[in-house]
Amino acid sequence: MKKIILGLVVILTVGMATAQEKATYGFAKKDVFLGGSLSGYSTSDDSNNHKYSNLFFYPTIAYFIKDNFAIGMNFPLGYIQSEYSAKTTKKSTKFGIS
Repeated sequence: MKKIILGLVVILTVGMATAQEKATYGFAKKDVFLGGSLSGYSTSDDSNNHKYSNLFFYPTIAYFIKDNFAIGMNFPLGYIQSEYSAKTTKKSTKFGIS
């Protein structure tokens, strides 16, 4: 899991470093912005055998209808896993559009 997260961070960092081509600042009309964020959390409580972890990814796309003004969407995707004991595990996948 740590290798996957590290790989995503490296890919996103390289992508952002190579995206800086224009000498002007801000965004112009008809530009497209691609971005996103990644978050995760994991915890365990040995006293009651409870483990909880989640991973969320929020890709974002926006289209600039005029200079420095865009309309866009994001697509939250998530995975949640809860273990209450060795026999009870709940997993769920979340997604949406906003």
